[in-house]
Amino acid sequence: MFYPKLGKLGGTRKTVQRFLGYDRNPRGAEGSFWDMENLCSDGYPVLAPRSPRGVLANLTNPQGLCCKEALAWVDGPDLYWNGARVEGLVLSTLPELCPKELVSMGAYLVIFPDRVYLNTVDLRDFGSLDNCRQIPCTQEAGVSYCLCQADGTRYDGYTLSQTAPAEPADGALWLDCSQSAHILKAWSEASGLWVQIPTVYVRLEGSGIGLGFSQYDGVELSGCGPEDLNGSAVLEAVEDHYIVVAGMLDQPFTQTSGTVSVKRQAPDMDFVVECGNRLWGCKYGLVGGEAVNELYASALGDFRNWNRFQGLATDSYRASRGSDGPWTGAVTYLGRPVFFKENAIETVYPDPSGAHGIITTNCRGVQKGSHRSLVIVDEILYYKSSTDVCAYDGSLPVAVSAPLGQQRFSSAVAGRQGARYYICMEGSDGWHLFVYDTAKGLWHRQDSLRVRFFAARGYELLAIDEDGRLLSMTGDNGTAEGPVSWMAQTGPLDLSQTDQGYVSRLTLRLLLERESWLEVEVRYDSVGPWEHMASLRGDRLHSRNVPILPRRCDHMELRLRGAGPCRVYSLVKTVTEGSDVVWP
Repeated sequence: MFYPKLGKLGGTRKTVQRFLGYDRNPRGAEGSFWDMENLCSDGYPVLAPRSPRGVLANLTNPQGLCCKEALAWVDGPDLYWNGARVEGLVLSTLPELCPKELVSMGAYLVIFPDRVYLNTVDLRDFGSLDNCRQIPCTQEAGVSYCLCQADGTRYDGYTLSQTAPAEPADGALWLDCSQSAHILKAWSEASGLWVQIPTVYVRLEGSGIGLGFSQYDGVELSGCGPEDLNGSAVLEAVEDHYIVVAGMLDQPFTQTSGTVSVKRQAPDMDFVVECGNRLWGCKYGLVGGEAVNELYASALGDFRNWNRFQGLATDSYRASRGSDGPWTGAVTYLGRPVFFKENAIETVYPDPSGAHGIITTNCRGVQKGSHRSLVIVDEILYYKSSTDVCAYDGSLPVAVSAPLGQQRFSSAVAGRQGARYYICMEGSDGWHLFVYDTAKGLWHRQDSLRVRFFAARGYELLAIDEDGRLLSMTGDNGTAEGPVSWMAQTGPLDLSQTDQGYVSRLTLRLLLERESWLEVEVRYDSVGPWEHMASLRGDRLHSRNVPILPRRCDHMELRLRGAGPCRVYSLVKTVTEGSDVVWP
């Protein structure tokens, strides 16, 4: 008796030559990885680990990082510029005033929320945006008031009456009090008429009253004897011992009690950016017991003045907004200040005349606590929203983070290196540093490094981590770390295979450099421990094939672990056909 001869089972070979990076979805694209550590897109389509990072410095209490023509950072109460501490400039270390926002405007670096500035060309030029002078008034030293011209020259010898003086000389002054609003007039011999002086000024004179102020500063006056002078004003002229503001008096007056206060103060702001030679800011919440939801702009070219209102195009600016919720971030994009809430984007359209326009777009904004994720890469703005990472080109945001899966992330901080968008976020299982290659459309996970601040210096990306290390993320400078340990784990291979087909052989084509090592592990049917399959050590620079013979199973996962430079060029899967019988 002869039994039927069994035919050879058919098989196919599938070659993966394009490694697509990180993909946490239940069924990722072929060539992608369910989990990874310290991989990058530098060698795409080849699989390769990232370059070693460099350590530039170790900080004690880092609170901010910025790069202009040189690097600036805040360490505790000290500001460092180009690696050297700025002598004399002391910042607050109170928790409510940390961390710091370092905003560049021309040669100046303006630091919030401390509201101080530094001239980076002349490091001796620094100070506060705010200035307040309080002058106690006594019998011996009070504050005197008199009418004057815009330059502070006093008006002397004017007549205060309800009727015009008889036979006045040319240029004689008459303070007409026949109406509720007094009017100062001058006699014109040529026209034979009393001509109204359009703007009258008051000179306030007291010891040190003008110290720290400049012409055209917008200030707040309080405590003045003539109550009409209290409130907002613009200084028309300033000397150390006097100031000049628009106003009216019946006659010269000296105040001998109380305290006269002159204050120039920037508003409390949540976020500040520079655009068009102005600083722009926003505030949501209670200020002085009043609820505000406003946008602000400093005077043109003057970051100290936020309350200068003279009816000019160069004035300061403020506008109340109707969109709901707190501000969550701000950035300058496409030449315009753009302010974010979690569900809205408010774009300011600056106008040379000062009539600035604001457009509100209801869409995904910046997640609260992720304002440092706003980064422009190759003219596209990227940021972390409440649900995903978005790319914004000025129209509507588009999600780019589908490969990150369903895990929710928060507290994002981001930076730019070439066409790559680095973003550090906190997930349910800890911190993750991801890199999105915007040119290739690929995500890679590096490690669990928690980055507090990023700053781009040319093509180099710098970062400060939670341990206070100032890092060069690409290793261009500093003391390089040791060989980079890396890992790549696939999802279940060939879950789509039917008829009980199985992977009977895996072949890796790779290049392992000297002193590098690699281990190959597999796990069967998503249960049990990882089983060791192969170990390699790089003894010389050459490529090799690594055959892997797994046991028969429904599906398997592959994990590569190594350290040091390596290039994986391809993965070949040999799939053998099976019968209809279900494998146990």
